[in-house]
Amino acid sequence: MTVKQTTITSSTATDQPVTVTSNVTSAQVARAGAWLSMAVVSVYCLLLPMWQFRGLGYRGDEGWRIYQSMNTLPDLLAQLSQDISPPMYHIIASQWIRVFGHHEFITRYLSGLFLLLALAFTYQIGRMLFNRVTGVWAALMLGLLPLVQHYAYEGNSYGLLVMGAAGTTAVLLLWLRSGRGAFAVLYVALGLMFAYTHYYGTVTILAQAVAVAIFVRWRDLYPLRALALFAAVGAGFVAGWGLVVLHSLMGGGGGSNLQFVQGSIFDVLAYLYVQFQSRPTGILAMAFLFGVLTLNTLQYTSGDMTRFRFQRVWRGGFPLTMIVGIFVIAVALHSVSPSLNDRNMIVILPFICVVAASGLANMPRRLQAVIAVLVIVAGYTTHWLPDHRRFFAEIPDYMAGQYQPGDGIFLDIPARAEQIVATYYARERQASGERIPPEDVYHVLRDVEFERMVNVFPQPLVHAAQDNSPESLDAVRAYLEGRQQLWHFQLNFQSHSDEVNATIAEQFGVAQTDVPGEKFIATRWQRLPDTPPNFVYGPDITLLDWQMVTPYELAACDTLHVQSWWRGADALPVNYSLGVKMVSQSDGQVLRASDDQLSLVLAQQWIPGRAYSDDSYIEVPCDAPPGTYDILFIVYDPVTPDDALPVAYPDDPETVIGTWAYLTSVQVVE
Repeated sequence: MTVKQTTITSSTATDQPVTVTSNVTSAQVARAGAWLSMAVVSVYCLLLPMWQFRGLGYRGDEGWRIYQSMNTLPDLLAQLSQDISPPMYHIIASQWIRVFGHHEFITRYLSGLFLLLALAFTYQIGRMLFNRVTGVWAALMLGLLPLVQHYAYEGNSYGLLVMGAAGTTAVLLLWLRSGRGAFAVLYVALGLMFAYTHYYGTVTILAQAVAVAIFVRWRDLYPLRALALFAAVGAGFVAGWGLVVLHSLMGGGGGSNLQFVQGSIFDVLAYLYVQFQSRPTGILAMAFLFGVLTLNTLQYTSGDMTRFRFQRVWRGGFPLTMIVGIFVIAVALHSVSPSLNDRNMIVILPFICVVAASGLANMPRRLQAVIAVLVIVAGYTTHWLPDHRRFFAEIPDYMAGQYQPGDGIFLDIPARAEQIVATYYARERQASGERIPPEDVYHVLRDVEFERMVNVFPQPLVHAAQDNSPESLDAVRAYLEGRQQLWHFQLNFQSHSDEVNATIAEQFGVAQTDVPGEKFIATRWQRLPDTPPNFVYGPDITLLDWQMVTPYELAACDTLHVQSWWRGADALPVNYSLGVKMVSQSDGQVLRASDDQLSLVLAQQWIPGRAYSDDSYIEVPCDAPPGTYDILFIVYDPVTPDDALPVAYPDDPETVIGTWAYLTSVQVVE
C-alpha cells in the first residue's frame, strides 16, 4: 500500500517545512470515485424511466398483473396455481398496493427499486470479474437499454426478474471467492425468490450451475457444495410451485403463441438482436464484440479468485457461459412449449452488459467519455415503446363529466390481457373516484378466454357474452333494462359483436362516438324516446324525437339547449348540417340562429337504421325583448345551404310542409 505524503510550508519563525501524512490511499480514492459514479448512474437510470413513463397508462399484461394483485392473498395464490405465473411478484405487489395504492407511479416505483438493485448487483459482477470501471459501465449500459427501461420499470415482474439474474450471480461469485456461509444462505434465499418470480429464473440458475461446473476447481469439494446450493433452490421451488409451472408448460399454458418468437434459431437471434439494441443503435453490439475480443487476452489479478480454473480466461468465460447457457436452455424449453420472447430473455442482459462493459473499459478514457455522453443524451431524449402496447387509461377520461351512477359499461374486447386492463380502468379509475360495481359492467369476450380470465378480478365478473346465441342476446337485453345510458368500448372485431350492437341499437341511440388516441372505439349510447317519430326530412332522414334540456322559460343571456334524435334509412350522400332558430311570434323577427353538423357523428358515417343524437344550443341575446319565440329545425347540405331538405309528417311523407319544422315555443322573460 502506498501512502501519500503532502508537504506544507508553515509560516513559523523557523520557516521549516512541516510534513503532514495523509491516510487516504489511491485505492480508497478509486473506490470512492467508483461508488460516486455508480450513485450518479443509479439515480439517472431510475429517474429516466420515471420521466418517460409519466402519464402513461398500464398496458395489457402490466394492468393484468396489477389488477390481479389487488385480490386478497389467499385468492391470489388460488388463482395463480391455475396459471403459469409464479407468485413472488404478485405477493410483493399485493402488499405494496395494500399500503401505498395501485396508481401507475406507485406500482412502477416498486419496480424502480428492483431496477436499482439490479444495477447495483450488475456493478458488483463487473467489479469482481474485472474492475470498478467495468462495473460502472455495466450498470450504465443495463440501465439505458430501451428494453430494460421499459419492461423492468413497468408494473410487472420483469424488474424483479432482472434483479434476480444479477443478484444471484453476484452473491454466487461472492460466496465462491470468500466461502462464507452467510453468502450461501443469501444465495439460496435470492435463488428461491428468483425462481418464484418467473420460470426463466430457473433457466438462469441452471446456467449458473453449468458455469460453476466448468470454472470452479474441484479441490475442497467446492463444485459439490455449489451444486448443493442449486439443489436447495431447486428443491424449494419444486416443492412449492415447480410442478404447477411444469404442468402449465407441458399443457401449453404459457400464454398465446403470438407473444413468443417464431421461426428458426437464427430468426430468434435476429429478433433478440433488434430488441436488445442500445441507443445510439449499435454501441452495445460494438462494445460487446470488442469485449469478447479483449477480455480473455488481458490478465486481471484483483481479488482472491484462486478457486477458479482456467485462470487466464475464466473471468471472461463466466459471463459468456451464462449468456450461452441461458440461450441454449431457453431455446430447448421453447422447442417443447413456446416461451421465448424479449421480455423473458431480459435475464440475459446483465451478462451481455458486463461483457460489453469490459470492452468499453479497455477503450481510451476520452473515447469512453464521448460514448457516455452519447448514450446518456440519447436515453434522455428518446423513449421506446413496444409495438404491441395498447392503452386504456383514456376510458375514464372519455367518461369524465357525463357518467351517471347506474350507467352500463360494455367492454367488447376479445384479448384477455386487454379485457382485464380495460376492466381495471373502467371499474377502478373513474375521474370521480367512484368504484364502479361489477353489476354495471358487461364483458363481451371470446369463449376460449373466459375460463382463464373469470377469476382474475378482485370483484368477480357478473355479466359476460361469449357468443351470439339467443341466450346471450337475451341476457344483454335483460342487462339493458332500466339503464338510460351506456358506454361501449370496442377493440378489434369478434363474430358476435354485430349481434350485441344490434341488440343495443334496439333500445339506444348513439350520442357520441370517438377513437381516443386512435386506440379503440368508444361510444356513448343513450336510451331512445318511446314516442312516434316527429318529422321526415327528405326520403332518408327521420327526426325521431326531441326534448328541451333547458326550461321553457328563459331569461336574456341564457343558453337554450335542445336534444334531438335522428335516423337515416339508407347510407347518406352528404354530411348534413342542422339549423336551429328562434323566431318571435309577435313580429317574425329571427332572434338568434345556430348551425352545426347533424350529430357528433358525421351523417355519412351513420349506420342505416341506427339512431344518433344531436345537441343544439342557442344563446339568447342579452338585449332580447320578452315574449314568445318559436323553435324551428332545418336540415341542409352545408356545401349548398339553399338546398334544404323538404319536411313532411311521417304518416304523410308525400305532403311537403316546407323546409323548416316547428318544434315548440319558449318564453323569454325579464
